Amino acid sequence: MRSKHLPEEPFHILAAEVSKEIDCTTCANCCRMTLVSVTSEDVKRIAGFLECSSDEVIQRYTSMDLEVTGGRILRQVDGACIFLRENRCTIYEARPK
Repeated sequence: MRSKHLPEEPFHILAAEVSKEIDCTTCANCCRMTLVSVTSEDVKRIAGFLECSSDEVIQRYTSMDLEVTGGRILRQVDGACIFLRENRCTIYEARPK
């Protein structure tokens, strides 16, 4: 199955409504089924968390967003976000907004 780039707003609304009732570590499908767009601010925050440069984050952990000119998305590895391990976000504190 191929991931799809979906509009973010409906996802955020739905996530806010159900987040208190869901244990994200039981499936982590959000991190498998959507492509995560990253802003320059997201990249800076991730870089600070990983103690590396923004350029390194861009090179190692993102790909070009083919649907948004100049946009970046987090890379997918084995059908999931590059930062997903055992259904947990390894950069949760610095995750993209």
